[in-house]
Amino acid sequence: MTERFTDAIRRVLAALLPDFDLYALHPATVLNAGVNEVDVRFDNSRLPELVAVPIRTFAPEVQILVETGARVLVGFEGGDRTKPVALLWGAGNFSALSIGSQNTQPVARVTDTTRGYIPVGTVLVMSPNGVPIPNPSPIPVDGSITSGSSKVRCE
Repeated sequence: MTERFTDAIRRVLAALLPDFDLYALHPATVLNAGVNEVDVRFDNSRLPELVAVPIRTFAPEVQILVETGARVLVGFEGGDRTKPVALLWGAGNFSALSIGSQNTQPVARVTDTTRGYIPVGTVLVMSPNGVPIPNPSPIPVDGSITSGSSKVRCE
């Protein structure tokens, strides 16, 4: 009778009290990653592996792709086990970071070297017989980046 009573009390308490573990951040390892989501294995074996956990980034319109093996802290929004989120990163690297809704352009840094080309037929050049003609092939032009966005910094 005591065991049945104890089990009944446990069920009542479980229904009335929140699962406080779900209000903590739990260390985990990334098993697989997609853009802005990860599959994770928790250090705490009481928690199951989770798939497609959304990454909560530091700003809107940021996409991140992390590498397998990266370390992350996972929380549960409002203590709801159906709403896991990957929040803070430890050891490991990311493969890509994109900022903005139209984030298809790569980023360059001030002092990075650049190479451009003047298109065929754009400028006059001297022919071998001394007559000016439109350039018959692209002309390479080298330079370096002299200014950039004040909003983004990188290595």
